Amino acid sequence: MQSNRSGVPQSHRATVEQPDRALPARGKWTRPVIPPMPEPDPFSATRVIPAAGKWTRPAVLSVPPADLLEWNRAGDRANSRARQARKRAAEVAGPVSTATYAAILSSGPCVYCGDLAEQVDHVRPLARGGREHPANLVPSCARCNRSKRARLLTEWQPGRVTYGVAHSLKVATEAARLANVDGHQL
Repeated sequence: MQSNRSGVPQSHRATVEQPDRALPARGKWTRPVIPPMPEPDPFSATRVIPAAGKWTRPAVLSVPPADLLEWNRAGDRANSRARQARKRAAEVAGPVSTATYAAILSSGPCVYCGDLAEQVDHVRPLARGGREHPANLVPSCARCNRSKRARLLTEWQPGRVTYGVAHSLKVATEAARLANVDGHQL
């Protein structure tokens, strides 16, 4: 028996394409017999609206079970610990002081777009082999820092990288290094 793209056999195609009609054995169209609606599960994320006979999502989801919340918190803690471990492993000469971070943050606007700098960005991300060193840190707005994430400059938005190359020696140095390594032209 052949089936179409969705994996539905050809003989059942009419009921799938036109669910309000069913093809009985004789070949005449009739309305399908609607089975009784199952009892709603109080722990389910879906509910039944009996009048419409359809499954819908509730307007307000119930609070997730405590074990699911604990599982999410455990994942967040693991991610945080992994980032802290990468940061410690990337330290060249001890941790960068808070005063150094404050000095970099106040050194000017975002190097990628010119907006107000709210965060400090690692030009080469820690997750991609970057170092926790002042030479790898630049002021950045929250929007640019969040959108860049763990991307290299060659993988990120070319317009912002071009602006950064023109306004920051650190970004220009990293872009030149990547151009030599990868053969990319910014």
